[in-house]
Amino acid sequence: MISFIISKLKYIFVFFIIIALNSCLKYNIHNCDILASNGVKWDNINCVAAEKACNEAVYLYPNNMKYIYQYGRVLLKQKNCDEAFKYLNKAAKNKYPAALYLIGKEYELGDNCVDQNFDLAMKSFHKAADLNSPSAMNSIGHMYLKGNGVKQDYSVALEWFRKAAFKGHALAMTNIGVMYNKGKGVIRNYKLALDWYRKAAKNGDGLAMNNIGWMYVKGQGVQKNYKTALNWLHKSVNKGEELAMNNVGVMYHNGYGLEKDFKTAKDWYYKAIKKGNPLAMNNIGILYEFGLGVGKDYATALDWYHKAANEGHAGAMNNIGSMYYNGNGVLQEYKIALNWYHKAAKKENSEAMNSIGWMYENGLGVLQNYAHALKWYKNAAKKGNINAMYNISNLYKYGKGVQKDISMSKKWFYKAKDAE
Repeated sequence: MISFIISKLKYIFVFFIIIALNSCLKYNIHNCDILASNGVKWDNINCVAAEKACNEAVYLYPNNMKYIYQYGRVLLKQKNCDEAFKYLNKAAKNKYPAALYLIGKEYELGDNCVDQNFDLAMKSFHKAADLNSPSAMNSIGHMYLKGNGVKQDYSVALEWFRKAAFKGHALAMTNIGVMYNKGKGVIRNYKLALDWYRKAAKNGDGLAMNNIGWMYVKGQGVQKNYKTALNWLHKSVNKGEELAMNNVGVMYHNGYGLEKDFKTAKDWYYKAIKKGNPLAMNNIGILYEFGLGVGKDYATALDWYHKAANEGHAGAMNNIGSMYYNGNGVLQEYKIALNWYHKAAKKENSEAMNSIGWMYENGLGVLQNYAHALKWYKNAAKKGNINAMYNISNLYKYGKGVQKDISMSKKWFYKAKDAE
């Protein structure tokens, strides 16, 4: 009888072990963990349940790197930093690729438990990539794309994106699409961009779905079709993509295939803002600055522009500059305006570049300098800014800082016309 009871207790013990392990898997498998079949997104981790389950799994199997990594990830989500890195570092030392990748992301972003350190991020990504982590390969590509801790190199970025895409990484496929879409390191090719976006969308990438939708809005590589665009944007929204939420708002804001509806646009912008989207913050600012669907309120507009600018949004920086330039809700201050335009220009905002040129041409907040004006206009024109092209035309037409040249003036005039 005693042996029978002991035998039953063994079965019960094993049963609870299985429950603990399955609970750990259920609540906290990262979708970039190449050793797991399913994943739970960071935002969807149930910290209370996951911490309990994974703590049990680690206790039962203290040398299983999968559970050690997952427990570290839960602790990281809870911002229990010391304990999180204790477990993540243990998994990393044992060459668990997902742990190496997550440590790399922490150092790349520097917004949770550690200070931003691109060198440490890159080292961790390379270790994970050597262990065939496609997410790490994609992140290395992103570092080269942005020039974070390395010299910006689109060719090297594309090479790493391709390595990750070959292993089925959907976001890497999207990134290749973006490079063809924007002509970064390759000749701009909308059809190839669309092909890569479609591959990524088939693999479930919400950003790719958004980008396909936006290509239908712009008619890039496809015939412009707002209905199809909206369909793709809603698919992306269903994946939780904040950029798509903003873009649905833009559709209502501008009346793209829909009746203009600023209130509905605002509702969509707020959905994106809840996910921290700076484009939507800027767009809410525009609604308040111009009184679109809301009472005109410069103070509220400026507040939203500052929120977006704090997130690095160049358009918002330019808009703050414009408010100081025009004296909308603030004292007109050309020097402050110029400062904000320079911040936006550093982030390649062509409107800001054109505005800096205008201020140099007219001596607003700076000494009049036609050579500087021409330089800034040309910088903006390279990015397709039509107003800058017209401004260059006028400099040649009236001989401002350059020899008067009607043929050159006409060249820039028609270049602007063709770009409209």
